[in-house]
Amino acid sequence: MPDFGYYDPAREEAIETFDAYKDFKRARHRWIEGAPVAALIIQQSFWVTHDTKVIDAQVAALERHRINPVVIFADRENITRDLLRATHPDLIVEDRHGSMWDSRALLEELDAPYLRPISMMASTIDEWRKDPAGLASRDVGMFMTLQESWGTIEPIVVGGMVVNIAGFQMHEPVPDGIEKFARRAESWIRLRQTPNPRKKLAIVYYNKSLGKGDLMRGSPTGAFLDGPESLIRTLPRLQAQGYALDHVPATADALITRIRDAMEVRQLYHDESLTVASLARALGSQEYRVRRAINQGLGYRNFNDFLHRYRLDEASARLRSQPHLPVLTIALDVGFGSIGPFNRAFRSRFGCTPTEYRGRRAASDPVLEPQALTP
Repeated sequence: MPDFGYYDPAREEAIETFDAYKDFKRARHRWIEGAPVAALIIQQSFWVTHDTKVIDAQVAALERHRINPVVIFADRENITRDLLRATHPDLIVEDRHGSMWDSRALLEELDAPYLRPISMMASTIDEWRKDPAGLASRDVGMFMTLQESWGTIEPIVVGGMVVNIAGFQMHEPVPDGIEKFARRAESWIRLRQTPNPRKKLAIVYYNKSLGKGDLMRGSPTGAFLDGPESLIRTLPRLQAQGYALDHVPATADALITRIRDAMEVRQLYHDESLTVASLARALGSQEYRVRRAINQGLGYRNFNDFLHRYRLDEASARLRSQPHLPVLTIALDVGFGSIGPFNRAFRSRFGCTPTEYRGRRAASDPVLEPQALTP
């Protein structure tokens, strides 16, 4: 009984070397020269007990997506490392049950996406489908909680228990889960091969109460980390790695200064079609960063409140200084598309219509102060 080797569904015996494994598959026209390699790591016990139906299904699905799957098993980590390193994988698939590494050194060396499909240990497929809670707590702990610390991704259910007899657990595949896993594997390989300047990243961070309370503090388990400062430090590092990030501000305050300049000096709010996205483009920044600066740094509830502040400030000043200029002209000049939205926004802020505002000023009433705004 071998302690290590390469496994293939079409062969009863294990194969000792990677070159021999490739020759075996070439002879059966199942090795695609130049195609990406996905290394699947399984436990020796799978091979011993013939509990390989889920692995066999993964191999077949990856081959349909023109990926070369290579299945590895060993009873010691140093041998697993040697077998894995020999494959030069474009993708690593962790199929061992709850396995951990001695260190992250090899994973960092190989620098490949590390997928963790789930072949359940606590449920049959039927039990899992009927349970509204989904995965059993044992499977959550083994396949997700423990594994995330190693950087695994894509916890897709690909198999479940079919029998549990005398300690030998047999599994069967979940066909739609297997296919989804293979598609995701193909996508991760394609992303890995894409040059950094062509990649698009979405950064999601915690923000309670729309930036008004406990800003970026999160829960106690989040250790009250400073999310905005983390982003400011991360973005330049992404830029150094070739990601297309232009004009990255050095600090959050620097971005806020640029926004104020765009509105107060360049008066971009005159543009009727101005949006957060177009403002971000004008600033050479990212939309989410501009939105965050408006909400958190400047204290506005949303972009419209921010935009209306500048438009209405100018409109009220011109109603006082240009008493004979039509109200519609002023509305259009400051960026409103028609008189209706202008009147509604003006009344909401000042408590009267633009015409009433101008009439009171002409009668030498005290200056009307805008009603209190809640940013």
